Amino acid sequence: MLLQLIKARYLFAFLSENNPNLLNSYLRKFESETYDKFLTKVFPIFYSAFNAMRKIEGDNETYDPTFTILNVENEADRNFLNKFIINSSKIDEEVDFISIRNSPMISVSNSEYILLNDLFIIQKIFSGAYFELKSLYVPKGRQSNFRSYFTTEFSEEYLFYKIMDSIYQNRNYKRMSGKAIKATYRIQGEPDYYIRNGNKIFLFESKDIFIAAPIKWSYNLVEIKAFIDNKLVNREGIPQLINNIKKIKNSSIVYDDNKQSSKADIYPIIITHRAEFDTPGLNLYLNQEFRNQIEASGLSHDLIAKVKDLTVINIDFFILFDRALKSKGIELERIIDDYHKWTKNRNIHERMKVSYLKRYKKNFCLFLLM
Repeated sequence: MLLQLIKARYLFAFLSENNPNLLNSYLRKFESETYDKFLTKVFPIFYSAFNAMRKIEGDNETYDPTFTILNVENEADRNFLNKFIINSSKIDEEVDFISIRNSPMISVSNSEYILLNDLFIIQKIFSGAYFELKSLYVPKGRQSNFRSYFTTEFSEEYLFYKIMDSIYQNRNYKRMSGKAIKATYRIQGEPDYYIRNGNKIFLFESKDIFIAAPIKWSYNLVEIKAFIDNKLVNREGIPQLINNIKKIKNSSIVYDDNKQSSKADIYPIIITHRAEFDTPGLNLYLNQEFRNQIEASGLSHDLIAKVKDLTVINIDFFILFDRALKSKGIELERIIDDYHKWTKNRNIHERMKVSYLKRYKKNFCLFLLM
């Protein structure tokens, strides 16, 4: 819930600066003059969903989380809530996931509402805003496609950069965003973000990837693996990281003239933006592919030994732990090193695999756990 609120504020601030017409169209749809007023209106819904989740933890045998009734007497509040409801005539055994995701409430009287899904209500603040904005988007400039506009200009060049700059701007590090590297040095194939702290280099590739619903819910492991390979293994993600690692090790990067860069430890990192990639085993699988590709890259074994394992990190980590990272309460390299030590503990790995096999009969990433 907290992350949804924080990322929503980033999104609305981005639109306010870069596409006020789209923001105004969105706010008009929800009868809100400003995005602060929109968040103020929607917070009571959040609060009800949050209370529902708290009750689940306290008494999960008697409380049904799918039926949380909101009592709303104020006409203005009712008009606002009506933007989130699904027509009761559509509620039957054929109702689909997308319908409930877009309209996760139902009206049972003029002043009573039921939350059909607490999670979808919470996600309506940020994740759900994507679909609303997509329906209102008017193509502009080089971005004729909303998904490309959202993932490139917002997720990567605004949200990711803002968060990284906020955390590391007061550190005595060499750091540059991919956009700054491209603008300053007129080069292609730059990393999305570059940080060097002495003899440690962090290379980031930000990937706000959407898995289409037919693939996600197909439970077809061949299709899912092919999608991940296409997005992160074969063309982008891993190949981009390895290309920049080779440039660093060959002392051919123009944006860092430090003579010791080629001797530094390199931490390759893929930043994700969606919860479906927070699955056990995904990092293990991608790291296996990364190690295979870097072994075949032509770099010497001595240089490869200075390249750390690939790490997949959700952007939410940097949002939640920004203060600790700013204050050096958490050192990123230590967290990454400890994480990979933990994943290489075979006893833990086997226990985790057994646990997930029991819990998820059709988990879409089971192939990654094997």
